[in-house]
Amino acid sequence: MRPAARAALGAEIMSHWPALLRAARRIVDDPATAEDLAAEAVARTLRICLVEGQHIDHLRAYLCTAVRTIGVDHHRRDRHVAFVGDFRDDQHPLSAAADTALWERLVRAEEHENIARAYGELRTRWQDVLYRIDIEGDLLIDVATDLGMRPNSVAALLWRARRALRESYLA
Repeated sequence: MRPAARAALGAEIMSHWPALLRAARRIVDDPATAEDLAAEAVARTLRICLVEGQHIDHLRAYLCTAVRTIGVDHHRRDRHVAFVGDFRDDQHPLSAAADTALWERLVRAEEHENIARAYGELRTRWQDVLYRIDIEGDLLIDVATDLGMRPNSVAALLWRARRALRESYLA
């Protein structure tokens, strides 16, 4: 890889640094440890791209997934050592349930962040219609009356808003 391409790759990866820190801070409370997790994800990604020559299509998603994976490994590695006799079987610190709960919490937090980001990117009118109908549970006819529109027009607006939300979320 040419030096200019290496510099461009490095700049592109570092443009995602704030998102990596946010992902890492959802995993650990310590800011220094969060920076370590993000830096490790960057280092691994650079190695994969530069040394192994692989191309990554969705770099931000790949980096955030790397942070989560490194965070889970960090959590497993840094558990406190305890004697087996001190715990009942269902309380053992090395149980798979603890890992599953951490992983589910991480995935749920990322899902909420992605949904909020996608919703924030929508037009204000689409946000209003989605909020009133899907969150508040208002009837289509009530929303149409408040907006001075016909119910069919509000239904079409709602369909477009849901489609835009889905596309924004998947992007």
